[in-house]
Amino acid sequence: MNDLTIPYLVHQPICNLCGMMCCIAMLNFLLSLPGFLEFFVSHSWTEFFKVGIVAASFIAYGHTRDQHRKRIIEPMDEATENPDNYLPTRVHVWANAVHLVWTVSLLMILALGFVACGIAMWRTMGMPLLVLWPFAQGMLFFWYASASKPAKRIHATAVGLLFPGVACTSAGFAALALLL
Repeated sequence: MNDLTIPYLVHQPICNLCGMMCCIAMLNFLLSLPGFLEFFVSHSWTEFFKVGIVAASFIAYGHTRDQHRKRIIEPMDEATENPDNYLPTRVHVWANAVHLVWTVSLLMILALGFVACGIAMWRTMGMPLLVLWPFAQGMLFFWYASASKPAKRIHATAVGLLFPGVACTSAGFAALALLL
């Protein structure tokens, strides 16, 4: 029951990096759309960002509670993730929550900006190939957090996210393709 095993120390930062790369991929995709930057800059998004932060805070709180309340059914070994790692007194719990709030709220505001821009500049356009990057990045995040060998090795708490995450992301990108 060692908290400092290499698989444990590597898994969460790579998950966070993959999650932030989803934001970067989405931003690059949106900046490639004609007129998006001008539209986004010309409007105030402060209130929407506040709502995104509140919603993301609830998500981060639920995520932290789920991780802390995880029950270990099988005997723990040196690679099993220790539920005590997610006590609210741990610095990395707060750092991960802040990262999650930032990433989720940023994704929300970018998606909202894209929808608002699409409504304001109602026109049909070809789907740029760059849209594959945010989709692929989302799939990479869900796979690494849920189904990768390191996630299985440490019995990560995100193991149950693969199917719902892939299903929701795929539905969202399918709707995006139909709207454009």
